[in-house]
Amino acid sequence: MPALETVGFRLAIREPWWYGHRALRADEPACNLHVFGFDSPEPVKHRIFRDWLRGNPSERDRYVAAKRRAASAANAGGEHVMQYNARKQQVIREIYHRAFVAAGLLEE
Repeated sequence: MPALETVGFRLAIREPWWYGHRALRADEPACNLHVFGFDSPEPVKHRIFRDWLRGNPSERDRYVAAKRRAASAANAGGEHVMQYNARKQQVIREIYHRAFVAAGLLEE
């Protein structure tokens, strides 16, 4: 993490029980960076999600709308990032399901 700190990132969340997850933030440009341990399935899962959104504009638009609604409500209520995440969770789960089915990782 020291190399990331030297370029402006600061540690925001540390969750060692979840595949060594760390969340870092930077101000310029505004960025959230998630880092996982080498044995984590999370990066693969996130790439499947990303690729699905890139190939399905209507899903991407749905995700963007869910994020914007969640951010607006969470910011208006002065809520923590966990409330923001909870507000968009259902849409994300539905998109993951369709992406995993399309990838042959789940059955319909």
